[in-house]
Amino acid sequence: MIGATAIEKLPLLFTPVEQVSLGSAGIKHHGVLMIAEKGLSLRIPENFLSGPNLSLYGQVFSVWINTLERLVHDDFQQTPQVQVKLMDLGRFDLIPSRRGLAGVVIGAPHGSYDEYTAEIVKRLAFRTGLAAVIARGFTPTEAGGWRINVNRPTEKTFLAPEFEVSTTRSREVYDGFRNIVFDAAGGDLRLYIDVHQYGRGNAIQVATVGINAAQARNMKLGYQMIRDRLLKLDSGIERVELVIEPLDEVEIGAWPAKAHGILSIAAKSLHIELPLHSALHSEKSRGLYTKVISELVKQAVSELAD
Repeated sequence: MIGATAIEKLPLLFTPVEQVSLGSAGIKHHGVLMIAEKGLSLRIPENFLSGPNLSLYGQVFSVWINTLERLVHDDFQQTPQVQVKLMDLGRFDLIPSRRGLAGVVIGAPHGSYDEYTAEIVKRLAFRTGLAAVIARGFTPTEAGGWRINVNRPTEKTFLAPEFEVSTTRSREVYDGFRNIVFDAAGGDLRLYIDVHQYGRGNAIQVATVGINAAQARNMKLGYQMIRDRLLKLDSGIERVELVIEPLDEVEIGAWPAKAHGILSIAAKSLHIELPLHSALHSEKSRGLYTKVISELVKQAVSELAD
């Protein structure tokens, strides 16, 4: 449509193929995009919304949206689809394995509550080709001041965060999450990887189930090699350490999820806690450590998932 006119060509960045920076967390995790089966949040630079740009790009986006509508109804039916399960207080997205690998699933059970984890797990699924399950919602915003834990059949409130209570709705949410994880596995769940974020520390913490000290040591050494290699290519990012059970003492041991939650149902499990103020503190740092974790996950699959 631009042809020979002197109008700048506006590129399009599209997740999860590219990394984008826009403030859509509210509508993705608590708003209209959370309750729609499929959705887009399109952000257009302000300087393209005036003069000849406005007229031309208005036509471009009109034709493009019509094309998207046809894709959703026709072409998309020929490719693996994200499966969506909508619930009263949130949703689950199942991203099928692009590699057709059964038995391994990456999860973001607190995709809205643990900042950045939904997007990180989506990118991990894209980079590794593994199946993923992302939960959105189920936060105090939707649940009347309570956080439904999703990866275990309990909920808790900030008024008494050390106590968890089992309720009908928390059991229903956990049952839904567990079932969709099994669907994503497509058979026996040999390896499950839970991704979280925490704010009071600087190391990546990995609680484990079914992992011995030698396997943990291999993963830790692999992480250090991957991290140091990528840091050489991208200066100015903090060097974040990793601690992993049973090789190291881990502050966040994920004991409730190990005792009666999602970590108890797989042959082997990794519960990864990413530190908000180091690995996740900037867009550049999040991008690098997403690459690090994706390579580490590939290593874990080859070594732990038989």
